[in-house]
Amino acid sequence: MDSKAKGARCYGSRKNKNAVFLAATAAVCACAPYVDLEQERAALLDADRAFLVESQRRGADGWVDFFLPDGVMFPSNGRVDGWEAIREAIQPAFDPDGPRLLWEPGEAFVSESGDLGYTIGRWRTVTAGDPDSIVGSGNYLTVWRKDEGGDWKVAVDIGNSDAGS
Repeated sequence: MDSKAKGARCYGSRKNKNAVFLAATAAVCACAPYVDLEQERAALLDADRAFLVESQRRGADGWVDFFLPDGVMFPSNGRVDGWEAIREAIQPAFDPDGPRLLWEPGEAFVSESGDLGYTIGRWRTVTAGDPDSIVGSGNYLTVWRKDEGGDWKVAVDIGNSDAGS
């Protein structure tokens, strides 16, 4: 048996190796979906703004509907887990006679896979009926994850107050 035949039998031809490598690479690339990160960032900012609109329109129910069932909220006094506990904790923020919670996302970041992201922004509470009378203000960070239907939902929400707020 000559050395060429022996090498072919033991290792396969270079041509076959290249073909297998290219086929495997193509299969992997075909399985990884393309994610338009700019489009996902815009969608995440839209989700954060819709979160505000629905919370203002429907109160605590609108707030909770944007959370995943196992979502977590970190108010200034601890940690709150799950829909029912979150609804109970946030309810006072939507008292019709109390201050209004408002916010505006400033930035959004999305993972390469397009299913995890976060928004950073500013929040403020204002006297009901007077959006210029700021009672409190601060920063927030909301971590979002896509649910089974592909909708952005809140996984974790945390905020802090400005000094003196």
